[in-house]
Amino acid sequence: MKIARESIFISAIRAFFNTLLGTVGVFVALIPSIILFAILSTPDQKQGAKNKLEILPDLNGNTKMLSLSTPAILQLEVHGVIGTAHLTSKDVNFQLIESRKGILKNNRVKGVLLHINSPGGAATDSDDIFRNILAYKERFDIPVYAYVDGMCASGGFFIACAADQIYTSPFSMIGSVGSLMGPFFNFYSIMEKYGVKSLTVTAGKDKDMMNPFREWKQNEDKSIQKIN
Repeated sequence: MKIARESIFISAIRAFFNTLLGTVGVFVALIPSIILFAILSTPDQKQGAKNKLEILPDLNGNTKMLSLSTPAILQLEVHGVIGTAHLTSKDVNFQLIESRKGILKNNRVKGVLLHINSPGGAATDSDDIFRNILAYKERFDIPVYAYVDGMCASGGFFIACAADQIYTSPFSMIGSVGSLMGPFFNFYSIMEKYGVKSLTVTAGKDKDMMNPFREWKQNEDKSIQKIN
């Protein structure tokens, strides 16, 4: 009987530690998942940082916080390829909206400075940014100035056109004004040579415009130029 009692006691102890260790093991196993969840749940710091308010130095290099009644200039950085990273129409529009809130409320912003160094980019974003800046300027009746420090081409120049005046550094490059579509290729002659036929069924004007498998019509590219 004594042996039996010891066996029951030992079994109870063993069961207790097995349960304890099992619980600890599950907790330890969950730690990586908890850490991963915490990382994924953490707000994107970059999202908040890119739109944070920054006081730029004045002519004498001072960055002193002035009174809330002091007029302010809003600087928008048009840096890089338009439509990528933090240079989308959504990003710029958000900055314009935020410039009427917080410590900048009550019409503190008395002007906008576009600091441009961009080779251009997406046509849609370029057009949206241009229109948003133009609407902002007209709504609040404030001047917009552009300063090119590097490159101002294509969509970058499009955005700069929202400014009342454009200034540049001595070595800045400005150009490539317009739009580009293509190149287009035509395989009609090669297909004719090898007896290959092509049939495209269309309905509507210019639906198979610049079709590479047929001979192009005279002045067919004029319609493309009108779109551009």
